[in-house]
Amino acid sequence: TRLRCDWSSDVCSSDLVMSATDIFILPSLREGLPTVVLEAMSYSLPVIASDVGGTSEILFNEETGFLISPADVDSLIEKLLFLIENEFQRIAMGRAGRELVEDKFSLKKMTSSIEGKYLELYQLKYS
Repeated sequence: TRLRCDWSSDVCSSDLVMSATDIFILPSLREGLPTVVLEAMSYSLPVIASDVGGTSEILFNEETGFLISPADVDSLIEKLLFLIENEFQRIAMGRAGRELVEDKFSLKKMTSSIEGKYLELYQLKYS
């Protein structure tokens, strides 16, 4: 089936797009911490992304997807073809990414981590 999106309206949500996707690609020259990579992994998608900014802090090469050098089109094509041709590996990487997001980046985990940092700072100041 073919997914048709009208980006000028809410006809096509990110949920609809991610659910219709098998592989997520983020070929960037610059990034901060690309939360869209975490979003893609939450949908059990393997990710191919440029190794820029904080991408390597959330995407583990050959575990949850592939990190490629910025502007390296040949590597992007190679990794994309690998994932297209290797369904087992594609699914395994997608599951590993989903587990990573659930273990490290869930709302409960992030809230607990931030709370811990605040408590640590409070104790440093008032102890």
